[in-house]
Amino acid sequence: MSMRWRPAGAKVALLAAALGVAVLAGCGSGSTSASTTPTSSPSAAGIAVRLAQLTGYLSEVRPIAAGVGATVSTLPDAVKGLTTKPGPSWNTAADKLDTAAKQLGAEASGLAELTPPTGLESVQNAAVQALRKAQSSVSKAADRLNKRQATSSADKAKIKAEIEQLKGSLSSVGRGLLSAIQGAIASPEATPSP
Repeated sequence: MSMRWRPAGAKVALLAAALGVAVLAGCGSGSTSASTTPTSSPSAAGIAVRLAQLTGYLSEVRPIAAGVGATVSTLPDAVKGLTTKPGPSWNTAADKLDTAAKQLGAEASGLAELTPPTGLESVQNAAVQALRKAQSSVSKAADRLNKRQATSSADKAKIKAEIEQLKGSLSSVGRGLLSAIQGAIASPEATPSP
């Protein structure tokens, strides 16, 4: 996925609009004809329950996604002042990367603890795996800096490139999960695939 995640602003407005449309579609406009299915039918009740599950799950995922966004935003700054040769800037960058790795681990654990609605399990599992993989990569980069294994400007550039690539990957993780939830909210009557 090549989308970038933005923790607030347009994405939240889009999610809110989709939620509003889904709620209005599920509730009706107040004017019904004789051929319209009453809202008390099992199908309408099922859709209402599904929509409630999805919106509840979205409210649980949003703070985690915002946390991932905040962590992602710290990654480039963590290696910004990195000098070509080992020194204090390496220790500072390693400390910042260690902190980011711990945050990613906590965010992955928080997401893993959630119970997703039917059909979103695989999306959540993929997001958790991506966060854990990123945590491992950030931690390894910090270890290389702490052990002063990167000794040339080429290695410094490689570490910076890895961090930038991780930033892009992590940005797409939050967006992918939120997009999947948004899609399910927009079509709560769709039969979710296991």
